[in-house]
Amino acid sequence: MLAVMGIVSALTALQRVGAVPLASLAASPREVADGRLWLLVSSGAIAADPLLWSLLSFYALAFLTLALCGPRVLWLAALIGQAFSTLLGYSLIGVARLLDPGAFHQLVSAPDYGLSAISAAWLGAIAAIGWRTRRQSIGRAAIVLGCVAIACLAWFVRGKGLDLLDSEHVFAFAIGVGVAVGRVLGEPLGLQRLLATGYPDGRVNQRRRVLRS
Repeated sequence: MLAVMGIVSALTALQRVGAVPLASLAASPREVADGRLWLLVSSGAIAADPLLWSLLSFYALAFLTLALCGPRVLWLAALIGQAFSTLLGYSLIGVARLLDPGAFHQLVSAPDYGLSAISAAWLGAIAAIGWRTRRQSIGRAAIVLGCVAIACLAWFVRGKGLDLLDSEHVFAFAIGVGVAVGRVLGEPLGLQRLLATGYPDGRVNQRRRVLRS
């Protein structure tokens, strides 16, 4: 984790001082359509403006995801959330341009980069784990309100309007939820216990032991 944080910080610094050109890291619908698929990943390794907010929120969500969800969810949500949410966002532009070739012309070649998609995926994973562990309606309502508050704060700090590419964040959040839920459902211990008892907490076997005694 510290290595990734160091890479993100170093690449961001190098890009800011001009040592690494933005065009070599940032994706765009045109670049991806031309086959430069590695940009789907590299575009998520440099921070966009506002720089301090992007880095601090990225680091905070990274530690929270690692602590609450584990390393596997951390890496899967980051990689899949970044790459596939970007592809889905670009697909919306592609479909729109099939219907109207002049649609979203300004977005086709615009540099698309930043840590926000990965952060959204991590937020989705954290929300999914929190939803599973908070059975009370108040706790789940707090999770929903927290996610909405973070989204509103991110939009406010960003300081500009939304466009179609911002749909990537919704996709990334959903992917993070899916990765976390899939990881929880795929836990061997939980699955074996469920098959053996019919309940995750083993209530059937406990009841049988009471009846036999």
